[in-house]
Amino acid sequence: MDKDDPFSIFKEDIGAPYLSKEVPASSIEKYKGILPAKLLEYWHTEGWSGYSNGLIWTVNPDDYSSILEHWIEGTALSDKDGLYVFARTAFGKLYVWSKSVGDYIVITPYYNNIFAPQLQYIGQTDESDLNIEMFFLNANKEDFDIENDDGEYLFDSLLEKLGPLKEEELYGFEPALILGGTETADNLKKLDLIVHLSILRNFSEPEVYG
Repeated sequence: MDKDDPFSIFKEDIGAPYLSKEVPASSIEKYKGILPAKLLEYWHTEGWSGYSNGLIWTVNPDDYSSILEHWIEGTALSDKDGLYVFARTAFGKLYVWSKSVGDYIVITPYYNNIFAPQLQYIGQTDESDLNIEMFFLNANKEDFDIENDDGEYLFDSLLEKLGPLKEEELYGFEPALILGGTETADNLKKLDLIVHLSILRNFSEPEVYG
């Protein structure tokens, strides 16, 4: 991959691949015409991987279809087709591609909200590849991390304290923030990703804004 390609710049800025998995040709074929061609190109060359020791991951949308459906159920997004998780953070923030508008929305379960400015758009843009390139090109570690009340980012201390994450794990707040938990490293534990996100969704309907 060219060193000036957005994904090469992403890897240089964010960090080396971690626990990479080759993407089957059948998965790439399945999502042709659904996900941006540029994203499928990255799948082919880079696989599904964690980066920066698991701070951010590119993922198989199939693994997240049920939890995505659970999170949008009962919201303004519940009648939207063509939504697919393509990335997630160590803390369970989900980046969701919207085929209908050619851009992505962000579900932040630990804050119980969904950022979806694209709800106001009518019809798909012709800038899907550009938008996915900009996601990776403009990414920085702070986008994927969480700050405590003192403005200190938590990921590095958790990595040292709890160890690196597996593909199916996240760092989750216990008790959850919506139940009065605090944004401190002491309140974060290594948990099963899908189970924890499902539990968070059961507490309350998320706010959709943007």
